[in-house]
Amino acid sequence: MRIFLFLLACGFVHSVQAQNDSLVARTTYQTDDYTIEYPANWALDTTGTMRSAFIVLNPISNWSDDFRENVNLLIQDLSGQGVTLDSFVEITESQVQRMVPEGKLIASDRIEGELPYHQMTYSGILSGQYLAIRQYFWVIEEQAYVLTFTCKLADQEKYAELGERILSSFRFL
Repeated sequence: MRIFLFLLACGFVHSVQAQNDSLVARTTYQTDDYTIEYPANWALDTTGTMRSAFIVLNPISNWSDDFRENVNLLIQDLSGQGVTLDSFVEITESQVQRMVPEGKLIASDRIEGELPYHQMTYSGILSGQYLAIRQYFWVIEEQAYVLTFTCKLADQEKYAELGERILSSFRFL
């Protein structure tokens, strides 16, 4: 009987969390070049922190929370280097293998369409933490756009859907 009530309570908590996530208000950040939607309770930073065009950060959930899940966009000038989307992906995959301690490439897929891009998922130790990273890459007019979602590896299941929703809301204008 206690096991049943415990399982029922766990199911209820999970159901409430899923409902709450779907009810979270969204907000939009837009520039002349792109737009992205993210949860309204996340903080937007457009000051160039870590050389990003923007970064949106999940609020700290409690006093022991030592990492803020985030989405950021880096724009890299590739002028005169002859870098294509294919070569950019090759370089990035090799950097994950060589430069990320315990780096593990989980997925790397090209998405064809009007504006082809590449999705890459990997994990490894960065800044002393085991992290899960999901990135979208575009190379447009000698500019690389790298859109990244980062969370703790241990929290990947908890945040994967939300991270993907934020990443997939990104649009060039």
